[in-house]
This record gives sequence, C-alpha cells and structure tokens, in this order.
Amino acid sequence: MIDSDEMFEIERKLFIKEMKIPANLSYKKKDDYFFGIRKAFDDAFNQYARRKKQNYADIKDSLISPIIERIFQYLNDNNDNFDACYDYCIENAKRILGNNKYGIAQKFINMSFKYMICFSDSDDISEKFEDCFIPLDKYTINWIRAQENKEINKRLDTIKNAWANIDEDLYKDIQNYVKEVLSNNPQYKISYSSNAGSNEYCSLISNRLKAEFIIWHQEKINEIHRTLEKVAGDFERLGIQKM
Repeated sequence: MIDSDEMFEIERKLFIKEMKIPANLSYKKKDDYFFGIRKAFDDAFNQYARRKKQNYADIKDSLISPIIERIFQYLNDNNDNFDACYDYCIENAKRILGNNKYGIAQKFINMSFKYMICFSDSDDISEKFEDCFIPLDKYTINWIRAQENKEINKRLDTIKNAWANIDEDLYKDIQNYVKEVLSNNPQYKISYSSNAGSNEYCSLISNRLKAEFIIWHQEKINEIHRTLEKVAGDFERLGIQKM
C-alpha cells in the first residue's frame, strides 16, 4: 500500500515538471500568479475558443486580472473565506464567456488552484487548499462514474461533453459526493511501477484537490489501457509483440 501523501507528492512533482512550473514561484508575489492562471485559462478555454472561432490571446491578461487579485487576496489573508473567493471567481469566469457556461468556468478556477498548490511555498498555507474542489474534466468524471452513484450517473448521461456543459446544481452535488467518498479514504488501484504488469494501491487522500493529482493521472493511464485492449487483436496482424 502506497502512502497517499507520498503519492500526492509524486504526482505533484510530475505535474510541475510536465507543466514546466518554475521552482521559485511564490503565493506572496502577485505577478507570479500570471504563470499558473494563464495556464489554467488555456486548460479550460482553448477548446471552447477554437469551436467558437474566438481568440483570447491578446486580452487574456486583462481578463484574468480580477481573478488573480481575488485569489491573491484569499491566499494572503488569514481571515478570508474560500467559498466567497470561489463564487467571485466563478462569476468573473462566466462573464469572460458571455454565456454563463458553468462547466468551463469551474475548470478554469479549479485548475487555477491546482497550479497555485504547486508554488514553491504553498505548503506554508496548506490550510487554504483544504476546501478546494476537484476540477471536473473527462478523467475525473470517469472516476466519479466508477463510484456507481446511480443518481449522479443518470444525470451525467443526459449531458454531452459533461464537464464543459455541467450546470451549477449538478456540479455542487458531485462535489459534495466526492467529499463524502474521499472522507472514507477509499483504496484506489494505481499503475505505479515501471513494470507494466505491476499495480499497487493507495488510500485516496481526503483533500479533493490533492486527490485529483492522483486520480487525473491514473484515469488518463486507464483510458490508454482500455484503448490498447480494444486494438489488442491488431497487434499480431501488424507484427507487434505484446509486452
């Protein structure tokens, strides 16, 4: 059994490396926030912008400035409330789109906090991330579906591109359900070793944002495994030996 805190640290370091997050970013320096929140913006908006043939590149910094101000205030004020910060940021994110798409807004704001928790000194304010939500996208929703909550799965079935088109009511119900599931520290199978045949387990951490680091990466791996299983019959025809 792998320790959940250890697994989170492994995944956070990997995320920092893959996203090329500089090692000296600090939650105390407002200008440093532009790096992570620009990336969060792209994570949430790029696909939508391509479909709508919109280009936010030249105005991105002006669009995210109010959100940077609010998150900076939250992380640096001992008395600030996460829910108030989150609601303010969501409303601003929805205005960027001009059509109140809650699903895209939640990914932008939740990913912003994911980048913030990767700052060099974020552990000094670890309590600020206790109430953060799990960012919803195709991979985390796959994990949520696997928990087999019939009511939530039924509602997700009615939504095309669920994470982008989810409404606020379902979003809140999912977040409350995820909090409940993680409070029991469920065992989660992970592909951890370089040996493809080796799997281990960890008890998922109760913090929703920290758990996402583990869940997101593993669900991405699971999808690759499922794809390979579907095409397994083609390996022999192509002269490829299965490992």
